[in-house]
This record gives sequence, C-alpha cells and structure tokens, in this order.
Amino acid sequence: MKQAQVKMTESIGVLIVFFFLIVIGLTFYTQFQTRAIQEKNQENIMQRAIQIAQITSKLPELQCSFGTEQEVVVKSACLDLLKLQSAKDLFEDNSIYYYDVLYYSNISVEIIYPTPPSLDPDIQNLIDEPIYENTPEEYTSKIRTYFPVLLRDVVTDSPNSLFYFGILTVDTYSK
Repeated sequence: MKQAQVKMTESIGVLIVFFFLIVIGLTFYTQFQTRAIQEKNQENIMQRAIQIAQITSKLPELQCSFGTEQEVVVKSACLDLLKLQSAKDLFEDNSIYYYDVLYYSNISVEIIYPTPPSLDPDIQNLIDEPIYENTPEEYTSKIRTYFPVLLRDVVTDSPNSLFYFGILTVDTYSK
C-alpha cells in the first residue's frame, strides 16, 4: 500500500507542476498577445491619421483649381482660401457625410510664409479657427499630423492671385 501511495503522490506532484507550467506559459502568451494587439492598434490609429490628412488635402471642396470651364487643372497640396472659407459651413451642414470621411478629427490651416499684410476678416477668422471640428467627449489618444500646403488667395486686388505657404494640421482622435 505504501508504494501505491508514493506513486500516487508522485503523479499528483507531476500534474501540479505540469499545470503550473501551463499557467505560467499562458500568462506570458497572453501578455505578449496583448502587447502585440496594442501595437497594431496604435499603428492603425497612426495610419488613419495620415489617411485623414491626405484625404483632407485632396478634397475637391478645398483644392485649388485653375483654368476655364472647359479645362480645369487641379493642383495637389494646394488649398484655396476662398473655398476654405465656405468649407466650414459645408462641413457643418453635411456633418454626417463628412464624419464618414474625416471621423473624429479637428482640421485647421495656418499661414507660415509670407506673413499676410492684411487678410479679409472672414479669412483671418478661418485661419484662427478649425475648419472642421469633431472632437469626441471621451477619447483614448490624439495624434496630430502636419501637412505642408500651398494656400491660394484669389480675393486680393493683385492681377495674379497670391500664394502662401501653410500648414494643414489634422488632430485625429480615437476612442
């Protein structure tokens, strides 16, 4: 009887060690998977932020266009200040459509060079305020993306429209 009890105790001991090793292995595996998922999620958020910045710079509602009615040329990375002025109202009036395109983000434009001597007050307000604003009440992260753009001012009195260098700033939020 004693030999059977010793063998049974040995078997129980081996099973306890085996299950203990399985628990430790599962713990490490779970931590590794959690970290990998978090990194992948952060990468997806950063890709979405860049995607929103690129989409914004290529929106026909904002892009510069040159030419006649028959032949229109669109410049990439060029935003029309006059279109930006009306885009804010357009974004607000069609918020459901633009949510599908721009998600939770804030978009603003800043003139960098040359400093404009005097801008139309409406355009100055546009530069001071975001043109699209959709900030969630609660968010887990915020990524700011800068995109260099050319800004065209067609309202000035000069024979040729003025161009400014600017920064398109896109703040992307994730819940």
